[in-house]
Amino acid sequence: MMALTPGSADPEDNTIEIVGAGPAGLVCAIVLAKANRRVVVREWHEDVGHRFHDDFQGLENWSDAQNVLDELADAGVVADFDHRGATEGFVFDSHAKAHRVHGSKPLYYLLRRGNAPGTLYRFLLDQARAAGAEVRFNDRVKKTTTNMVLAGGPRRADIIAVGYVLDTSMADGAWLAFGTELAPKGYAYLLVHRGRGTVASCMFSGFRDQAKYLAATVEYFKRHAGLEMKTPRGFGGFGKVRLPRTRCRMETR
Repeated sequence: MMALTPGSADPEDNTIEIVGAGPAGLVCAIVLAKANRRVVVREWHEDVGHRFHDDFQGLENWSDAQNVLDELADAGVVADFDHRGATEGFVFDSHAKAHRVHGSKPLYYLLRRGNAPGTLYRFLLDQARAAGAEVRFNDRVKKTTTNMVLAGGPRRADIIAVGYVLDTSMADGAWLAFGTELAPKGYAYLLVHRGRGTVASCMFSGFRDQAKYLAATVEYFKRHAGLEMKTPRGFGGFGKVRLPRTRCRMETR
């Protein structure tokens, strides 16, 4: 997206504009529309989920006492997208030793990201529109206003994922692996559900050698998890990670 410049809003116009039709922007639109606010979501791409390819990802659920689906429900978002709670999986350490992890509640919810039916993005788009929000595509925002929520995605790559979406006859499962030969400063993963799978290297450095790390990841999971790939379709994506420099907060009185 182009750099935004400050603008002004008509004081008589109570419309709230949301820049970005990702999960944050669409959930914001749902909440505001259900509160009877007029909402316009402006997205500069032609559809939702443009950075994803119908690949499996996990909606994290292990780090908080409250179930993440209940958290969505509290915000007025019903989880009607395709998902499955996963209570166990395997993690390989740097010596390729497998460790089984499991929980009494879902560790994460397996879902698909992209713009296909059943994906998180398509569901949120449909629910935002049903709540009364207007969603405009191919609409690039150049100026901010006082009634605007900025919910754009990452603008630079601190982390990239490269992998394959595939068909397989493997049993359902989840495998996670660590090692600089697979994903520098990151991790590699394999997710399989009902004959579909996603295998990827998620790296925080070494981006220029991504093809090498992906090839190593595929061979690793073939050797240690019995990965079987049919009709693999390559994909790639990127994200941004910002860690706070300090937990200190200064207050003046």
